[in-house]
Amino acid sequence: MEEQVSVLNISLHHPEQERNGVFSEVPAQLQQDLSPIVFGRGADCTVRLQHQQVSRRHLQLEPYLEKGDLHLRFSLKNLSRKSSMTVNGTQLWYLHQVPLSGATRVLLEPGIHMLINLEPGISSKELTCRFHLSQSPLITWLKPEESKD
Repeated sequence: MEEQVSVLNISLHHPEQERNGVFSEVPAQLQQDLSPIVFGRGADCTVRLQHQQVSRRHLQLEPYLEKGDLHLRFSLKNLSRKSSMTVNGTQLWYLHQVPLSGATRVLLEPGIHMLINLEPGISSKELTCRFHLSQSPLITWLKPEESKD
């Protein structure tokens, strides 16, 4: 029986992505083992983002298994010392991490939007990332004065 591979569907947006080539080195699809997926400007990153405000190692998606569960899960960790990021509306500072659940919305300080959706699988050896570049913003949060009680 063939194992079902976990798939991370990652949509990306930056307001000037056509002009500045911020996603020029992002592949359409990435197959890899269960090593962490590192995003940043550095040559050693799994996914390279070409923006001067992106750290050499900016964020990490780390696969893991919980005891007694066959489905692969992921956590997101901020690797940037100089900037925080917003994950589902909550600030995430250097070396803090959160588990991914459902649709996870990530906003990096240079204005990069990420929308991460996980299709869980049971593979203990590999995973797939599919990248989509969006022309439209992916994240909108209500400002405090717009919230309805």
